[in-house]
Amino acid sequence: MKKILLLCTMLCLLLSVVGCGKVAQNNPAATNLAQAEKQVNKGNMNMVSGTTDKTTEMKVRITAGNHVITAKLYDNAASKALWNKLPLKLPMMNLYGREMCYRFGKGGLPSNEAADVGYKVGDISYWPPAGSLVILYKQNGEVFEQQPIGHIDSDISFFDGMPNTDIVFEKVK
Repeated sequence: MKKILLLCTMLCLLLSVVGCGKVAQNNPAATNLAQAEKQVNKGNMNMVSGTTDKTTEMKVRITAGNHVITAKLYDNAASKALWNKLPLKLPMMNLYGREMCYRFGKGGLPSNEAADVGYKVGDISYWPPAGSLVILYKQNGEVFEQQPIGHIDSDISFFDGMPNTDIVFEKVK
């Protein structure tokens, strides 16, 4: 009797493990995550480290009040479109206690590689639904649809508490 019970238990465990693989394949959330990973990797971008593998460098000087920082843009269509608009002086809003935001309007930048992903402090992203260019200066763990643009490696904590302000974006040659 114990052998039969043990055999049934092992069979159930085996079926649940095999079944989990199929559920994950048909699960929209898992599919979206896999698509996001493909889209991030398509541009040779590492969302964890915020770096690119490509050597094409687009560096941007960002001036907010008396703070000057530098960002590296990723090699994708949205970043190139932003690069081609520079220099820009944008009236950016401090929103949600985590980001500086300017709304180009829907379709302001290409977003064909946008995906629901998390972010790191220092990420520069484009939020397609409102056409928003954002500098993410504080982490809250949120995952949202975004088109990665670039990353700032230096300390940007000065944005926390900064009022709405004009921010200048310029090419670094």
